[in-house]
Formats: sequence, C-alpha cells, structure tokens
Amino acid sequence: MTHPLTHLLLFVLWTLLMLGITLAGRATLVLLGKARANAFPPYSYDPGRFFDRSARAYQNCLETLPVLAALVLASEITGFHSEAGVFTLWVLIARLFQSSIHLVGAGHWLVFIRFHFFLVQVVLMAWLAAALLANWWPY
Repeated sequence: MTHPLTHLLLFVLWTLLMLGITLAGRATLVLLGKARANAFPPYSYDPGRFFDRSARAYQNCLETLPVLAALVLASEITGFHSEAGVFTLWVLIARLFQSSIHLVGAGHWLVFIRFHFFLVQVVLMAWLAAALLANWWPY
C-alpha cells in the first residue's frame, strides 16, 4: 500500500491538471480570437461548455483538498499513516472518477454518478477522521 503523502501529492497533481486544462482552453480561445480575455466570469457556468466543466472540476478538487491534506497531516503526526493509506487511496480514486465524469458531460445520469463518487470521498474522509481520533485520543 502506498503512503498517504503519495496520495495527497497525486491529488494535488490531479488538481493542477484540472487547472491546466482550464487555463489551456481559455488561453487557446483568447489567442485564436474566439473569446476576449474577460469573457470568463468567475460565477458563470454553462455545463454544455467543456472548459466550464473543467473549471468546475478544478473547483471541486479545491473543495476537498484542504480536508484531505489535514487528514494526511494528522495521520503523519499520529503515526497512523499505514492504516490511513487505504482510505486516502480510495479518496484519490473516487476523485479521479468524479473529475473525469465531470469532464465528460453534465447529463442527469452523469451528475448522479458523479455525486456518488463525491459522496464516497466524504464518507471515507469522515471515517478516516473518526479512525484517527479513536487511534490518537489522549484521554
């Protein structure tokens, strides 16, 4: 089993890939004259546009990255990292599937499936937090 820090770094690289896709797409549109540089308002979302979906996939990664980072840090501090690796691996896998589905489209079933991959991440991180607390509880 790989180490939680490895999973965290892979999660960070995946997050940067989502950002890179968004930036490359927007830069290409601007350089080709198909969009103005200010044509990408931060709060607009058209699920029919690939680069809007990639921006949302990036934002979704950012939403859970701090929680995962805190759990990995706690697993390092408490010496629980070998057990935590199982949780963090599956969180990473669920994130990869969630983001990939986000890039594919935004139809009803895609969003339904994507949500379940997000739910898996939340449940696993909550379970890991409880396991860390139970393992470390100093009282």
